[in-house]
Amino acid sequence: MPRRRTKRRITASKPSWDFRKTSKGATFDGNVETIALVGPAHPLRGGIAQYTDQLYLHLRKKYHVEVFTFSRLFPTFLFPGRTQFDTSAPGFAVPSRQTLDSIGPWSWRRTAVAVAEVRPLAIVLVYQMPFFAPCLGVLMRLLRSRLAAARQILLCHNLIPHERHFFDIPLTRYVVAAPDAFLVLSASVEREVRRFRPDAEVRLVPQPIYDFFPAAPPQAIARRQLGLPPEQPLVLFFGLVRAYKGLGVLLQAMAHLPQARLMIAGEFYQPRADYERQIAAMALDDRVRVEDRYIPNEEVPAYFAAADVVVLPYLSATQSGVSKLAYHFDRPVVITNVGGLAEEVEEGKTGFIAPPNDPTALAAAIGKALAEKAHIDFAAHIREYKKRYSWDRVVEAIEALVG
Repeated sequence: MPRRRTKRRITASKPSWDFRKTSKGATFDGNVETIALVGPAHPLRGGIAQYTDQLYLHLRKKYHVEVFTFSRLFPTFLFPGRTQFDTSAPGFAVPSRQTLDSIGPWSWRRTAVAVAEVRPLAIVLVYQMPFFAPCLGVLMRLLRSRLAAARQILLCHNLIPHERHFFDIPLTRYVVAAPDAFLVLSASVEREVRRFRPDAEVRLVPQPIYDFFPAAPPQAIARRQLGLPPEQPLVLFFGLVRAYKGLGVLLQAMAHLPQARLMIAGEFYQPRADYERQIAAMALDDRVRVEDRYIPNEEVPAYFAAADVVVLPYLSATQSGVSKLAYHFDRPVVITNVGGLAEEVEEGKTGFIAPPNDPTALAAAIGKALAEKAHIDFAAHIREYKKRYSWDRVVEAIEALVG
């Protein structure tokens, strides 16, 4: 049976605090309602943390927002990267309390106490995979005992992970039983939520466009900065390299595109040597460049500005922040038809869709994007299309779920 909703008045007056202060040091008008955001956020790195940061900036236009994030997102033995923290040059810094440890139960109770102290109207908990189910599941239940009237909204980037494990289902069942409502970013995740909670209150708002990056340079300047040929068609694969992202399929596709160059820009979360052997075996050494590192925010614009098309050859997905990055920089995408990725493309206007795990079809879609560049104003279509991806829609969805 759905929980009875407790109505509370929402006051949308202008906040009067300095967001550059730490959360504990901030002052605010007592007439402004508080929303608690719990999940990966600055100073953690990555697309999910950036989503939380952007959501904070847009919520704080109407509410006082307290952010509670992780002091440790993953234990070292489970984290394949070099660092979990953002090393980008200072841009905006979201004031957050690093109260949570994903594997430290003592910190879950400490965070529940800290959240309860700010007496929020609603608690938005950012969720990405079953590894976090014990932490967030326990936290939501602790908060229920302390803040019965506060609406708990689970913001799901993913529900079932791309790389499956035997414990995914029981952990997912545990975490989805706790919140009052769900905010999801794709129809595929909404279907997964309803599989576990058929009566769930769910709002779907596609991931908005990230808009905090510096302005992109002209393509010629970007290529000069990156040491790339000025005229050769450039394909960009951007983001962390993991098995489900299908980089091996893209390398096979590149064998069918002898005129194009591939830029791989992102830290490898699996052995790079496997891909280097594939590159050598296919004689792609002179047409593939690898930047095996996390690309800091200030460098991101040059990579997208240099590219002619951004490719997401994923074998599994729900949605992706990379396509929204491409749109932010007015670049067309070629994506595979998995999960919710196809929901993000207008065929022939903002990009092209290919079947997954099919190098020949992927090469054809990339070739079409490169060839049609002279005939289709992709940038104009993308500028119109991305108007749909507003952060205001996310805020409105949260308000609707709060009631």
